Amino acid sequence: MIKRLIVLGFLLGLNSLSAQRIASDMTMNNSEFKTVALDQSHKNVYYDYTSVSDITNKSKKKNAQVILQIGKQYSKFSDENALAFDSINRIFSTKLTLDANDLNLLLPHRRKIKYNQVILRNNATTNQTIYSKVYSHNYVFTEPKAQFNWVLTAGEKEIMGYPCKQAKLEFKGRNWTAWYTEEIPISSGPYVFGGLPGLILEMVDADEHHFFKANKIDQITKELYVHQENDILKISKDEFLKVEKSYHDNPQQVVGKVYTSPGIVDQTPIKSLPYNPIELTM
Repeated sequence: MIKRLIVLGFLLGLNSLSAQRIASDMTMNNSEFKTVALDQSHKNVYYDYTSVSDITNKSKKKNAQVILQIGKQYSKFSDENALAFDSINRIFSTKLTLDANDLNLLLPHRRKIKYNQVILRNNATTNQTIYSKVYSHNYVFTEPKAQFNWVLTAGEKEIMGYPCKQAKLEFKGRNWTAWYTEEIPISSGPYVFGGLPGLILEMVDADEHHFFKANKIDQITKELYVHQENDILKISKDEFLKVEKSYHDNPQQVVGKVYTSPGIVDQTPIKSLPYNPIELTM
């Protein structure tokens, strides 16, 4: 008998079970997968992103591989592993159900996704669009592009063979140091940052809670797309931050039942989660 799992967030719930494979008789309803292409990148900048979620334990850090895709009209900042996950999802998008082989192919890529935001900037507008996720729920909101009051400071070093200059910035409750290169005259960088006379290759806040460092640049053409599934909820940034904070304070109310295996509910209460967002103030 084939067991059918209809458990919201099932894939997310299995992320922590890194060595577990899906049983061969298991299937799962496929979710909607819909994207729209906006542009093509002409330059891709890859960064190591290290963050500290729990400020009481700075030695415990989360590492993500993120990518800045720069196109003619748009730029997109996201998790590099999400692109690989989407590539497989696109192949499976016509299937009504996913079998064990499908799930075992998807799960390793899903586990590698550590940065659950997509930041989309359109050169022709003054706003930027943020796609984000709280557990298994998808949200999107728009906000004005930030205005940065950079202070160019003395200091030079080399990153990936590029000569870089230093700049300082106060932004949303954090003090940042950036290293940018004028040899790549693109006024952009990781996350929402930009506005310098060159590409930002490294950026770290004073507490070293958030650290971006470029590790590769290529000019491989990549489709620059965004998701348009029907389950993406449009809200304001203020509403999203409340949802995000509420999830970290009381994850149980968002996660609901957690299944250790089909039909078996984990009775262990879910504790509050550390919360140390990159933006401390509005």
